[in-house]
Amino acid sequence: MSCIVCGYLQVYLHPSSVNYSVTYFKSAYLVYQEKVKTSRVFIRDCSMVPVLPLILFSGSGLKIELHQGTFVIALEDGWIKFAVDSHEVRYTEEPGEICYIT
Repeated sequence: MSCIVCGYLQVYLHPSSVNYSVTYFKSAYLVYQEKVKTSRVFIRDCSMVPVLPLILFSGSGLKIELHQGTFVIALEDGWIKFAVDSHEVRYTEEPGEICYIT
């Protein structure tokens, strides 16, 4: 399985990775500890990251917009955007309250 890092670099799961034999991840986002280059560029020690933790723990503000009936949630700097097929999206900037998607 190959992945794209930073939008341009194709990397592969290292054969020693526990995820090497995984053919499908529920999320398109992986975090990894180590990147090595031998015959190819490989990543090891990787884990799949669901979308919601990326949003909640990003450390940046959120922009929520409605485009043709679909909510689009973007991190403040716009580096990543998510289309949300949801019946309810609620966001508040009040201290102690969080964004939730149902």
